[in-house]
Amino acid sequence: MDDAAFRPQNYSRPFSRQAAEEPTRPPLAVLQLAPSKKHAGRSESLPQSASAPILTQAQCQSSRAKSTPLRPETASSSGLKSSYPSFRSFWSHGRPSTSSSNDSTQSRASVKSFRSTSSHSPLYMFKNAMKSGKQLPFEQPSLTDEQFETFAKLTTDQQLLRKPGTWRKVVGRFVYFTLILCFIYFFLVGKPLWDGAIVWFWRFYHGELANHSIWGMFAFIIAGTHRNILPQLLCTFDRGIPGSDPEKPRDASECCIVIPCYKAAETLRATIPACLKIFRPEQVFIIANGNSPTPLDHTADVCAEFGVRHFWVPVGSKITAEFVGVAVAREYKYVMLIDDDVLLPENLPLPTHHFDDCDAKNRVACVGYTIKSVGSNSSRGTLMQQAQDFEYKVSGLAKVLQTHYGSVVFPHGAIALWRRDVLEKIFHAHPGYHISEDWYLGHTARAAGYRMVMNSQIFVETETPPSLFPPIFRRKGDGGSRGGYGEMSIYKQRFYRWNFFFLFRIYNNFLYILLSWRLGWREIITKIYVFGECYDSLIRLIAPVVLPIALVASWKLTLTVTAALMVVNWGIILFFNLIHLGLLRRGRPDNEQVPWIAFFPYIWLKFAMVWVNVASVYWSIYEYAFFFTQQHLMVTENVLAWQVIRESNRGTVQVLAAAEPSVLKA
Repeated sequence: MDDAAFRPQNYSRPFSRQAAEEPTRPPLAVLQLAPSKKHAGRSESLPQSASAPILTQAQCQSSRAKSTPLRPETASSSGLKSSYPSFRSFWSHGRPSTSSSNDSTQSRASVKSFRSTSSHSPLYMFKNAMKSGKQLPFEQPSLTDEQFETFAKLTTDQQLLRKPGTWRKVVGRFVYFTLILCFIYFFLVGKPLWDGAIVWFWRFYHGELANHSIWGMFAFIIAGTHRNILPQLLCTFDRGIPGSDPEKPRDASECCIVIPCYKAAETLRATIPACLKIFRPEQVFIIANGNSPTPLDHTADVCAEFGVRHFWVPVGSKITAEFVGVAVAREYKYVMLIDDDVLLPENLPLPTHHFDDCDAKNRVACVGYTIKSVGSNSSRGTLMQQAQDFEYKVSGLAKVLQTHYGSVVFPHGAIALWRRDVLEKIFHAHPGYHISEDWYLGHTARAAGYRMVMNSQIFVETETPPSLFPPIFRRKGDGGSRGGYGEMSIYKQRFYRWNFFFLFRIYNNFLYILLSWRLGWREIITKIYVFGECYDSLIRLIAPVVLPIALVASWKLTLTVTAALMVVNWGIILFFNLIHLGLLRRGRPDNEQVPWIAFFPYIWLKFAMVWVNVASVYWSIYEYAFFFTQQHLMVTENVLAWQVIRESNRGTVQVLAAAEPSVLKA
C-alpha cells in the first residue's frame, strides 16, 4: 500500500511545509428544509428523537445569502447571529435543549462542534470515556437528510474558522524555533553566563563516573536491556496448536474483517481469498481510500469478483478508513483490522473468549497476533527481511510478557482483533493523526482502562521492505509486491513514519504513567514498558551531545559500554533463536527459526538503525514546527467519512426493506 494514501492532499513529501494539513473540505450545500415547529417559549422543545436543529425556510434562505466565509470578528456584524442556530443552543450533553431556536444569539464563530475529549488531554485520564453518554449529532439514528446537511454545513464552517491562518502559522513556527534556540544556549551551552549541561556532564563523566566505571556501566546496561532480557526468562510463545482445544472452537459468525487499502486492487487478489477461507464474503469489508471524490483504481471490480463488500472513502487516511469500516460493520460483535498485504493463515485462531471477562480491571479490548517478516509470495525473502524477522519475533515475545503481567502497550498495526463496541468509542478520542495510528489506538484503550493481549499460537505473515537503504539503481519489477506501505527500504519506513512521534509520545506516555491507574496491579509491568519508550526516545535525543563528549572524556569506558551492550544483544538473539524458536517449539509442524545466515545482517541492521533513529528524532523536531501548526481533525470530525457511513446505512435499510418477510423474520 502506497504511503501517499495516508498523507493529506498536496503533500510533496511526508509532512511537507507546503501543505501538511488536512485537505479543505468541499462546501456542502444546505438543502431546502421543511419549516420547523415553532416553540411556544420554553414549554415546547424539539422531539427527543431529533438530533439536529431544524432550520426554517427564512433561516435557510438567509444562510444561503450569506454563504461567503467570514472572519470571526466580522461574523456578528453581518447578521449571522440569526442565520445559524448554534449547537449549544439546541443541545446539551448530546440531548435536545429546551430553549427556543429564537434564543440563539451566537455567531458562526462561536458555534462549538461536538468534539470528544482527545486522549492527548489529561482530562481523558480521569473521565470514564467508555461510559460517556454523549452521542455525536451524526450518530443519531433518526437524523433526517435535512438535519444531516445542516450539521455538515455547521461543522465544516466551524472547522474553517478553527483552521490556522498564515500569520498564526508563521508566528507559531517563529516562537517554536526561538524556544529551541533558547534551550540550546541557556541550558546546554550556558557560557559565558554559567556552566551549561554539557560542561556539567563533562565533569561528571570525567570524574565521578570514571571512578565508579564498573557500577556505572552495569547500571546503564541493565537500564537499556532489561525489557529485552525479562521476556527471555519469564515467558514463552504459546506452544498449543491452533484449533486443538475442543472447548474453544473457532467461531467466526460474530466477527468481521476490515481492510483499509489504497490502490491495492492487485494485492487484494491474494489477500481476499485468504480471508474467505475463514470468513464469509459478507463479513469482509474492503475500505478503499484516497484524496479523490472517485475511486483511484479497480478495487471495486476485484471485490465484486469475490462478492465482498466495498466502500470508497474520499479521504486519504488509514485511520479514517478503519473508522468507517468499524461503523458500517455494526451488525458484528468483533472486528479484525488487517493491512491489505496480510495473508491470513487457514488455522488463524479467533480467541474471542478473552473478551468475556467482566472484571473492571481485566477487561480486554483487543487481541493482537505475533507476526513474522516474509518476502514476496510468502518466501523467506532477502537477508534484510530475515533480519527483520528477528526483530518482529523478539518484539512479539515482549508483548507476550506484557500480556501475562500487564497489558500490551499497543497491538501490531498489521493485524488485531477488537471488540467493535469498544473500538467505536476509542475512535472518539483518537487524535486522528494518519501516522502511528496503531500506537494511538493502544494508548487510548489503555488510558480508558482496557487491556490488550497477544495471541502467540501462530505467526501471521507480513511483507517487509527488502533492503536497508533505497537502491541507487532499480530495474523495473525489482523488489517485493507489498512491504512497508509501499516503502521499499527500512530506512524510509522508519525515518519518515515509525519514528516521527518518538519525542511527541513522551508527553502522552508521561500523562499515562502519572494519571492513569485503571488496570490495578497490571499497571506495573505496563508502565515499565511505557517508560521504556520514553527512555529510548531520550537516549536518541541526547546521543549526538553525550557520545562525542563521552569519547573525548573517557574513550575506553565509552567503548567498553558500547561493546557490552552489543554482546548482551547478540546473546539475547542467539538464546531467542535457539531456545524460544527452536527447542521450545519442537514437535510443531511449522519451523519458525530464523536462518543463522541472517545473524550478521541483523547486527548490521541494528547498528545502522542506531544512527537512523537518532537522525529521525532530530528531523522530527524540525518538522514538528510545520506539522503541529496545521489543522488536524479528529476522526469523528470528518464530514466526508460520516457521509459514507450514512450512505451505507441507507443502503442497508433498503436491502432489508426489499428482503422477503421470511428472511427478515429469520
